[in-house]
Amino acid sequence: MSIKFSQQLIDITEEAILSDKLMPKDTDRIPAISYRDYEDAENGWNIIKNSENNYYIQFASNGFGMSSYGFYKANNGEMYIIEAWVNEITRVYIPSKRWDCLQNVITDEEP
Repeated sequence: MSIKFSQQLIDITEEAILSDKLMPKDTDRIPAISYRDYEDAENGWNIIKNSENNYYIQFASNGFGMSSYGFYKANNGEMYIIEAWVNEITRVYIPSKRWDCLQNVITDEEP
């Protein structure tokens, strides 16, 4: 289930995207998503890519939910992966086939 962010959450997330929290697309620093979350990642990707801007869907978590990962569709229509620690954004990633959990659903980039 995806949720539409409030204006406050939109502002916080859009600011994080424009900050140094945004990891370069070619970064080697990719979090390890558990195999148990792969299906949720694929389902979440298929939902968020067809959603309106400013929607979010969480697809994975670690440490009893202390750390979470979710897709966010930004103001610019691009999709990002938001990493949060206890509800504070720590990093923002550009989704890529290099993420094992997304290699079956991302089709519009070089392998």
